[in-house]
Amino acid sequence: MPISQALTQKNKKCENMNRYLSFFLIFAIAFVLLPYIATVETRRETSPAFAQITDGSENGSEVLPAVGKDDEIICRLCTLSDYIKSDESIKAAAVALRTKALYDKNNRLSAEDNGVYGLAEPTKSDCIRIYGKDTVEKIEKIVEACDGLIVTYNGAPIDAQMHMISSGMTESIGDAEGEQIPYLKSVASDADKNAGGYITERKFSVSDVRNILEKEFGKPLPDTENEWITEIKRTKAGAVIGAKVGENSADGETLRRIFGLRSPNFSYRIKNGEFIFTVKGYGNLAGMSLYGAEAMAKEGMTFEQILAYYYSGTETEYG
Repeated sequence: MPISQALTQKNKKCENMNRYLSFFLIFAIAFVLLPYIATVETRRETSPAFAQITDGSENGSEVLPAVGKDDEIICRLCTLSDYIKSDESIKAAAVALRTKALYDKNNRLSAEDNGVYGLAEPTKSDCIRIYGKDTVEKIEKIVEACDGLIVTYNGAPIDAQMHMISSGMTESIGDAEGEQIPYLKSVASDADKNAGGYITERKFSVSDVRNILEKEFGKPLPDTENEWITEIKRTKAGAVIGAKVGENSADGETLRRIFGLRSPNFSYRIKNGEFIFTVKGYGNLAGMSLYGAEAMAKEGMTFEQILAYYYSGTETEYG
């Protein structure tokens, strides 16, 4: 083969190799960069808004403080606005939330340790978008009016538990040693009986109840469904504190959890192939009832009086 022809073929091979290489490089760059470019806006949206929070309007022209010292309290109060609407009940809840946060911090407790349910954890921008700027600003002013106040017992912040609706009586709570916590005594909260959702029901088929109980306790149940949940023990206020599930012992909180009931004050009946759970109240039923606090505020009681009623022997002071 002539030398000139050989060189021509070699050059063509080099050109083809260069084309392949160029194509490969373009593909590689596209493979790496396109996903990055496509997710820029998503990453911007999901990045924490440490710098600013807008008012939720289309142009976002007004900028609010991203992190204020009471922002978490304000947001929680927004989520509870179906239960507390009066200034004094909102103040009572704000002081209780501030106290609970301080108590948890001092005792190194987390939300999981508390077993609290029914309270959301939104951001301030969430609250503005959902409840409106006017509502957030109103609650903000009310919280400012009781700034720095906490509930104490013997000079220390209390475990200021609260719930949405009591069963007509709040529950007494004991400590790890089983001793009653003096400021979490059972008190009457009769107004709660008038609350919407005071009594709720949940229904399960017999087969579903069997599956739920056997999965939780790991043992087969008797053939007769009347023998599945027996020997129910209650507090004076009505909350279930113990029962027998087949041959196993169970506490009321476990039964409440596995059946998704709104409170530990429940009973059940079996009818037409179904377990029907009847539940009173909403929440853990300890401490301050928010519905009860609202009723007391409407009667003219101050937030200090409300707190002193639900948390026996306590004082409201600056902490």
